[in-house]
Amino acid sequence: KAEIGGKWAGEPELIKRAFYFAMDVFYGIEGFSLSNGRGNMSDANTFINMLLEFCLQHNVPLSHHPLEALDDPAIARYEYACLMNKRCVICGLKADHHHITGSKVGIGNDRTKINHKGRRLIALCREHHDLFHHEEKERMAKYHLQGVPVNEEIARIYNLNYW
Repeated sequence: KAEIGGKWAGEPELIKRAFYFAMDVFYGIEGFSLSNGRGNMSDANTFINMLLEFCLQHNVPLSHHPLEALDDPAIARYEYACLMNKRCVICGLKADHHHITGSKVGIGNDRTKINHKGRRLIALCREHHDLFHHEEKERMAKYHLQGVPVNEEIARIYNLNYW
């Protein structure tokens, strides 16, 4: 019987070494360490962001909510990763995009005809999407969310007009 996560899932040290190797290959950080003596905060933040993006891409459930522990720059990166992977920024479930205040569509703004370039979005599951329609300002403040401006890649993923 195969283990959940593949045959190496039961080998924490091998998994740790694989992620440390990824820090070298993808970010050019040789000899990465989380120790106080050898590591630094910038590299640790890069490592955390890499792990979160991996979890979003591979639907790995998290035991703690990232928004409770990240600082504002890391929250912005997490918002972007959630949008790119169609995962709710609040709970991590499958999500769609939500136009935040100032970027809303409807009532004269036909979503099929408007240019979405620069409009700000966040990824939300159905439950959180409905809540944001009633309490957007409060929830944006609570979680320190800013929304992500639509670029060509986001427009392509969500099939939005971008010209």
